[in-house]
Amino acid sequence: MNSKEMCDLGIVNERLKHLDEASREGDINKLNQLMEEDPSLLDVFDRVVTDRARDNPLHIAASHGHVDFTIKVLGLKPKLAEMRNRAGKLPLHLAAASGHHQVAEKLVDQQDGRKFCLWPAGKYEYLPVHIAAINGKHTIMKMLVDKCKDVLDKTTRRKENLLHLAVIANCLDSVHYLINEGVNPNEKDVDGNTSLHLACYNKNHQVITYLLDHECIEVNSTNSRGLTPLDVLSISSRYSATDISVMSILRRAGGEETTKRGNSKSYFSNTKNQSDAQTLLLGATLVATITFVAISNPPGGFIAPQFEKSDSSNITFYDDWISDNFYPAGRPVLLWRLKTFFVLDSLALFSSISVILFLLCGIPRTKIVMKFLVGVLWLSAFCTALAFASAAFIIYVPYSTRKGNNGSFQVQFADADNRFNWVLSLLIAWFVVFAIAGLWASSRVITFLWIKGGFKRNLPNWANKISWPKNERFRKPTSVIFMVCFLAILCLSGYGMYSGFTTYINL
Repeated sequence: MNSKEMCDLGIVNERLKHLDEASREGDINKLNQLMEEDPSLLDVFDRVVTDRARDNPLHIAASHGHVDFTIKVLGLKPKLAEMRNRAGKLPLHLAAASGHHQVAEKLVDQQDGRKFCLWPAGKYEYLPVHIAAINGKHTIMKMLVDKCKDVLDKTTRRKENLLHLAVIANCLDSVHYLINEGVNPNEKDVDGNTSLHLACYNKNHQVITYLLDHECIEVNSTNSRGLTPLDVLSISSRYSATDISVMSILRRAGGEETTKRGNSKSYFSNTKNQSDAQTLLLGATLVATITFVAISNPPGGFIAPQFEKSDSSNITFYDDWISDNFYPAGRPVLLWRLKTFFVLDSLALFSSISVILFLLCGIPRTKIVMKFLVGVLWLSAFCTALAFASAAFIIYVPYSTRKGNNGSFQVQFADADNRFNWVLSLLIAWFVVFAIAGLWASSRVITFLWIKGGFKRNLPNWANKISWPKNERFRKPTSVIFMVCFLAILCLSGYGMYSGFTTYINL
């Protein structure tokens, strides 16, 4: 390549850079200026840039929703609409994914534009209409179906049809439209899941109810793992009142459970439990680090050797809480005032370490184990906050110095009436929040047991948003243990409030 060719290539690259900027901004004036400088600029995409599979101006404009710019480029070079980028996508794919309806419509309405509706892209061979469906872009999906009815019969590499993708996206409007267009709701994907299976797995209650209203739906169709939709809902559900209601609807529609449910439960929850375990491990490690540093460096510091009791010492620390006025060197200055701090900090440290050991020792990460560890970590975080509050309450206390009768200086802590009001406000707020949380958690269990006991079948609307802590096979011994644990936590919070107030009053 000679110097002239290198110079020409540099000029072309600079113009392409400006063309990309104009495409991102939708600047038609800049596009016209570039085309006046080089009328064959867009032809570069036919010979040089195609090998690098970069985004052409239509890709960029479609992604940003610039309608007028798209119309201008299509008028200059319509062939750009059929060029793929590095990911193998057409401009129509990008417009469908971004939700730019007018751009997508212009790309389809051009000459031979309907053929782009049937061009797949990506690893799973998604058509533009598939991308619109899975992203919940109902208006674009409807427009593409209306323009090209053949897409209704097309599936992805995983054998997912449009209805499968609309259910995954939880777009009820798209589900309603596709059912009316005649899409088969009983068609299965590569894993044998029907639309009802997917709706149950994603807990799309409205979609489930809508699908069950159609007589053609197969309620007990099994997937490749032998699971019915009711099995899938039972496994993936957190058992809110709405979940229980939907299960009842499924059963009334003839839904049944299979014996393979227990063997497949770990398949659905393994990924979620793994993510939860990593989050718990990170949180427990953070709490353990904080509490270890706090107990190694207690508030107030340590007594230096020069303040140890001796005949020449003329400094006296006066404290109502201890009978001896002197501390030995190397011990915490506020040792006897930090009893509550040391207890709470130690409890937080060892509970967080327990969580770490549970996660690292290979115990099966079942649903009940993960909930238990969450409760332990919750207790650890609560104790850490209380330890901080108790330390702040003692450290940030006004004190005064006065000279004793023997000439020594005495440091006297102020009475309770002179303490900082904001510290008291902090403690009260924290205790109240925790008490409310304890009452709320207990109410969840009580209401759930009330339902399972058959005492009340219809809950108020606010109860439908509550997620219940146990699965459907909630047996009586387990429920009693669970209730006792929550009541114990509630009593502990009440005792913490009582101790905090009495400690404050006695100071």
